Amino acid sequence: MTRLTLDYDGNLRSYSLIVTSSNWLVTWMAFRRVCDMHELCEKNSLCKYIPKLECACLEGFQVVDASNWSKGCRRKANIMPTQDFAFRKLARTDFYGYDFAYAEHVPILERRCVCLDNADCQASAYRQREGKCYPKVYPFSGKTFPDPYNDIYMTVPKGALPSSALTPTLTHICNFHVKEANTSSQMFMDGSYKFKFGYFLSSALTLLFI
Repeated sequence: MTRLTLDYDGNLRSYSLIVTSSNWLVTWMAFRRVCDMHELCEKNSLCKYIPKLECACLEGFQVVDASNWSKGCRRKANIMPTQDFAFRKLARTDFYGYDFAYAEHVPILERRCVCLDNADCQASAYRQREGKCYPKVYPFSGKTFPDPYNDIYMTVPKGALPSSALTPTLTHICNFHVKEANTSSQMFMDGSYKFKFGYFLSSALTLLFI
């Protein structure tokens, strides 16, 4: 016996019944890289799928509501505009969208510079081979990659993490040009307009079968 189910995370899966154990086994899914689907784990968290969907708060953050991961995570210690802060590197990691600007041809030693002069900047993404930097106001939909692609530099209070986990702040002046993010190609919207892929796929399937 098999069944086709549109699950809560928006992914379409085929299940087969194992008669001996009465358990359903996933035999096919439309999207094998589940964490590519937008905002499954919400703010300040990373998505993992091993072998089921799991969300984990970033180091230095705590879950808002353990019974409802849609609320995401929050900082254990807030960053004040007047306090000293540093950067913590998350290698091979990216957060989708919510960029308020971007910079091109950024030398690797200056990748964190975009965040230094903006109190709203929570993280900065540095795309390695392209030298592009994307400062972010909301770290949403975090995921890691198996190969080097993108690094995230989270802004953290200097006293929140051990010095071994931090990268030093910069003392020189940035000399690259910062541009506003193109909202037509970046996901940049408030919480009331979140796009949930599952809703879209569900609607499309409904129309398909009518």
